[in-house]
Amino acid sequence: MRTGEFIAYYLRSPLGIGSIAGTAGLAILGIALGAPVLPSIAAALGLAVLSAGAAMLGGLGARGIVAAREVKEENEVGGRIEEAERFRERLSRLRLADSEVSSALGAVVLYSGEYLDACKTARTYDPLANHALESALEVANLYLSELNEASVERRFSLPDADPFADSRIRVVAALKDHTRSIREGRIRIEGGLTARDRMAIEEELK
Repeated sequence: MRTGEFIAYYLRSPLGIGSIAGTAGLAILGIALGAPVLPSIAAALGLAVLSAGAAMLGGLGARGIVAAREVKEENEVGGRIEEAERFRERLSRLRLADSEVSSALGAVVLYSGEYLDACKTARTYDPLANHALESALEVANLYLSELNEASVERRFSLPDADPFADSRIRVVAALKDHTRSIREGRIRIEGGLTARDRMAIEEELK
């Protein structure tokens, strides 16, 4: 851990917050009692440094830093999972007339649900799977945008201003690729075990 990170985590820990509050309180008290401003602040800071050093030597500071880091990581993981849930929710609301594209989109929604369940159980996430879910949403929106543009062009007999050759085939291929990435992410989170592997273990334990 870098020095800057170490200090940042310490300041976020209960001990660090208490040290800051105590430092400010001592400085204010000294000034209120008539002591010069700068010496009061310097004395309070010196006491804070000494108390922090003593806490580190005693292990309290290190434990506080570890706890603060764990809280930060948990918040980050929770944010990533919520973000992935929003992507999935938006995908689930899309309605596509083409059966093949709709089926490919449905697979993304289905397997992303399994992936998110694994994330919540393990309290972690897979960056590649999250990226695949976001990319699937972008692909689906791109396809819908192309359909809308094509509809307007047909209605007004306009030339295709932005040709998207083989759009359906390419979109289906992209969605299937993203589905595979999401499934692989779920497998990685679950320790690299496929459903067949997990079932085999369950049978052996009976």
